[in-house]
Amino acid sequence: MDNELGAAAVLNANDPADWFERNLRSLFDAVLVQLPNAIEPFQTDGIHDMRVAARRLRSALRDIDSVVGSRPAKPASKALKELADALGSVRDEDVAVEAIEHYLSDPDAASVRTGIDSLINARRVRREAAFDALCEKLSVDFQQFLRHRFETSLESLVAELRLTRPGDIHAIGSKVIRSLLNELEPLLGRLYDPFDRKTLHIARIGTKRVRYAIDLFADALGNDAGSCSKDFAGMQGFLGDAHDRDVWLRDLYKLIRAKNRPESASHEEIKAAEWLISEFTKTRTRRYRDALGLLSEWESTDLITRLRGLLTVRI
Repeated sequence: MDNELGAAAVLNANDPADWFERNLRSLFDAVLVQLPNAIEPFQTDGIHDMRVAARRLRSALRDIDSVVGSRPAKPASKALKELADALGSVRDEDVAVEAIEHYLSDPDAASVRTGIDSLINARRVRREAAFDALCEKLSVDFQQFLRHRFETSLESLVAELRLTRPGDIHAIGSKVIRSLLNELEPLLGRLYDPFDRKTLHIARIGTKRVRYAIDLFADALGNDAGSCSKDFAGMQGFLGDAHDRDVWLRDLYKLIRAKNRPESASHEEIKAAEWLISEFTKTRTRRYRDALGLLSEWESTDLITRLRGLLTVRI
């Protein structure tokens, strides 16, 4: 699901309004179709897929909304953010638990295994609380509320965009992607500072938004769009893995700094945290190196220039 638009409609050049409406509806359907899996306890894939679908739809609405001055999709975007945040609270714990569990089989972790188990259990407790909050959020009332917000936003967008010409979809997609690239490009040169975590984080989000926009308008951009999307997906993955480690390292630092407080972690947890800091730092360095390697490939293959070439006006 993360690499696909879902049941995306094939572009009908003679009816751009129909393509637009069907494509956005397919994104909305991709969110709700994951609901049964998302509310299954310990069904991590359902949480992940629904979160990605919600992010794709929200990104699409925000991007197209930027073309329309009145911002009619803002209410739907806000509701989707609430949903994505609730899903993210669960998903973040799932990813962290999976990463930490990886070290349980590491012979070098034998001396800190008790502490690692304790840290995992603490994450699972937080996951359970976040999952309960998510299930409460995903009530029938919220689903109806979300659908109403989406339908109202879609109707307003279609009306204000006035899609009538075969080239309208390409024109809108080009405007959206060009704007996103203009925001992202200045950040790419700053990726060479490994300690500028804020820039790395913003660049990760910018890369993701460009990728989602390429996928949304792929039918209008041509065959090279898929290749460009894969390149951006790779960078999103590397920067995402590095960002995850930054977040976990921050959490572990806080744990260790609080060791002299009455409510502090146990001695075993502190030792495990110190060990995990070393391991996460190594993995973070590898992912950062991967990102720089891919950035070098982007520069040597003129990826940004090639993508901008897909945005040239078509009749």
